[in-house]
Amino acid sequence: AALREALAGAADLLPDAAAGRADAAASDRSARSAALLKALLCAGLYPNVLLAPKEVKLLGDAKREPPSDGPSTFFAPSSKTKTAGEVAFTRCDPDVDRCLREKKERTQDDRRRGGRDEKPDAPEDAAFLHPCCLDFGATALDHRCLVYREIVRTAKVYVRDATTVAPLALILFGGRLTVHHERAVISVDEKIHFRAPPKIATLAKILRGELEALLLRKIVAPHEDVSEREVAFVDASRAVLGAEALGDALRRKEGKGAAFVAKNQKRPAKKPPAAVRDP
Repeated sequence: AALREALAGAADLLPDAAAGRADAAASDRSARSAALLKALLCAGLYPNVLLAPKEVKLLGDAKREPPSDGPSTFFAPSSKTKTAGEVAFTRCDPDVDRCLREKKERTQDDRRRGGRDEKPDAPEDAAFLHPCCLDFGATALDHRCLVYREIVRTAKVYVRDATTVAPLALILFGGRLTVHHERAVISVDEKIHFRAPPKIATLAKILRGELEALLLRKIVAPHEDVSEREVAFVDASRAVLGAEALGDALRRKEGKGAAFVAKNQKRPAKKPPAAVRDP
């Protein structure tokens, strides 16, 4: 509780009870501060990323209609409402590749010995939210991507201290970016894919490159002053993160979903899949 109060005070976040009484300007500041705080968490916790399955609805899904490109590329809410703690999330951390490789080797060894394949309770790349997570009992999430601090294996693979993050936070502070112009997709480490117009995706990649160059220069020469050009890029990053948070909140209120849309994928994928509406 003390940590939450400290974070709330440092980020100038508004408590839920006060949000209704605050004016529009204060609400905007709160949304922007929360977006910045989650972006910092994303930068510090990446590549500890989970993708939520379609069984967990996203805020605003109830009012949305399937897009024009057909139902096969639409994350339709399940007829049975499930909480985030009841479903398996897909892991995107590097350790997953090792787990899948070891599972394949064990299966091959069992077959050579004439053994029978055992069907696991969950895929090797699956993880579940620990009951201590605040989102454990949630029936709808604001974003399909989550970052987490700790992963443990007991009866299942659980993650602790998990929180949802916006797509733009992963794009600016995640892994290596690849823009697939022909598919209108931007990919993070070729594991997490977001649908975005090619021009927007290219601008996001340019902004990401400028931020990385600034951080590298400050690491090498921390006492050097930041130029006006670099300040402008920092301000632009802060502005787009805040604008995404406010825009997503408005879209959810209208039932239109988020600006960037993500897709769950099955690994391995040699070609970037067509992005799916996920908001």
